[in-house]
Amino acid sequence: MSSFAGISQALMAVLSMQRAMEVTEHNVANANTTGFHRQTAILAANTPQSTGGWVGSSSAGQIGTGVMVAEIRRFNTDFMDVRLRTESGQVARWNVQHSYLQQIETSLGESGDDSLSLRMDAFWSAWQSVSAEPAQVDLRATLLESGKQMAEAFNGRIVRLQELRRSQNLEIYQRVDEINKVSNQVAALNAEISRVVALGDSPNDYVDQRSQLLTRLSEIAGAVSFTQNDGQVLASIGGHALVVGDKSFQLTANPDPLDLSKVDITFVSDGKQLNPPSGELLGFTDVRDRVIVEQINQLNQLASMMIEKVNILHRSGYGLNDTGATPAGRDFFTGTDASTIQVNSDLNNLANIAAALRPNSAGDGELARQIAEVRSTALFMGAPPALTVTPSGGWSGGITAASAGHAVFEGINTLINGNYTVNINVTSGGASTIELLSGGTAINISANGNSSGGAALVLNFTHDAVNGNVIDLGNGLQITIDAAATGATSQDITYTATGASNPHQFDGVRVANMALEVRSAATYARDHTYVQTALNEQIKSEAGVNLDEEAANMVKFQRAYQASARMMTALDEMLNTIINGMGLVGRS
Repeated sequence: MSSFAGISQALMAVLSMQRAMEVTEHNVANANTTGFHRQTAILAANTPQSTGGWVGSSSAGQIGTGVMVAEIRRFNTDFMDVRLRTESGQVARWNVQHSYLQQIETSLGESGDDSLSLRMDAFWSAWQSVSAEPAQVDLRATLLESGKQMAEAFNGRIVRLQELRRSQNLEIYQRVDEINKVSNQVAALNAEISRVVALGDSPNDYVDQRSQLLTRLSEIAGAVSFTQNDGQVLASIGGHALVVGDKSFQLTANPDPLDLSKVDITFVSDGKQLNPPSGELLGFTDVRDRVIVEQINQLNQLASMMIEKVNILHRSGYGLNDTGATPAGRDFFTGTDASTIQVNSDLNNLANIAAALRPNSAGDGELARQIAEVRSTALFMGAPPALTVTPSGGWSGGITAASAGHAVFEGINTLINGNYTVNINVTSGGASTIELLSGGTAINISANGNSSGGAALVLNFTHDAVNGNVIDLGNGLQITIDAAATGATSQDITYTATGASNPHQFDGVRVANMALEVRSAATYARDHTYVQTALNEQIKSEAGVNLDEEAANMVKFQRAYQASARMMTALDEMLNTIINGMGLVGRS
């Protein structure tokens, strides 16, 4: 190897060590940069050179030509990154959900002095007081005020829940805008990364930037991504492509035409609805469309039943000035649900509050006592969605006609309170009328849904012969029929109404369910955060910057740089001696 070749090797070594130090400096500079993966200069021997021996026909083998930087390698943790994004989507979903559930719980205020339960207690207690002294004007005034406060408690809760739904819609608009911006950035990075890869370089910092953007998409909407051979990624949400190559598919958020309180998210390209599997959007929509709706429905259900039950009783009673044989028929409440419930303005005249069952009976508080007892009366909350008929003994087949055109069920309506419309569809068995027996009095109900006997029960079911003897019912309600109990002419029924409850029990379940939602969201958020933290630590140990290690690398490369520079100096001195010092003997 010539001396000039030695200089070339020294120069390559100097340049390679300089590049290695630059990579180390880059790592140190980004030690605290979120999402940065450390890099390393991969050093490799240069292509060796074959040389001839002292005798031309023989060979002395190959001789090395120095060092070069083969590549700047990024520490890759793609598998763990995918897992981290999955967990990040779950953490974001449950954190958002927990935050909004806490807001709902706070806005409902069921643990404070303004709880709905306390307002209802005050209302029932006021009726109890009036029942004891029905002619006392101050007690009637207290009753009127407690009724108004309870109505306001219902109204206020509905208003606050609807405001929370609207605020979540604003959050959804913001997240959709962010998804569009981030997906555009991912598409632009895809184009740049594929260009760099095609040139044979390593777009490490671009990949880090894109990885952070993909994590954010996972946090917002549970996006998943797949890396292709050219370095580009394909990102999708809920099975629909979001980014393909250098193209992104934009989203739009618009009010639902069937429910203006909702905002639907769709893809502009094909109009398909976005269905995020996790992320903040799922948290928003789950709270908005499930939890809040359940709370509103339960409040409406409770208010409707109280309106109905109190009004039925109140219409049958007499105020202080009612003298006719027929009750005045005044409702205590107006409205139909929690958002519209109000105390009847006619009752601002306190004498119009009905507390008596008889006219001209100022001291009669029997009706007030009956209304007060609604507090502990089991009410069937809403029309039953279905009925489950479970036959035992020898009963089989469809609804069997006990006599011409009749099927007889005994004892069913004695356990249920409330007036309901009957809707019966008998598809087998031949019965056109179902007969309910209560205390020996028959209530005949025709199959087309019209009650001919003033039924005190809703039967809303369909019998399907394909499913055997089952008439579908949920909500904890069950009918058991035992043919052996009464013979061939009737069916003996045991009716278990486990879904029925009094107003306070029903409200207690509502409050307990809300508290359970909050606790569950907190638990899920904590559990997924543990996994997320563990994955972050694992990624950090694999791809994070260790300053001690980088300092050692810097010293190592610096020493190699100095040695290479010293070798170049030595070769320079050798050449100077050869060129300027040799061949001077004998010169004058």
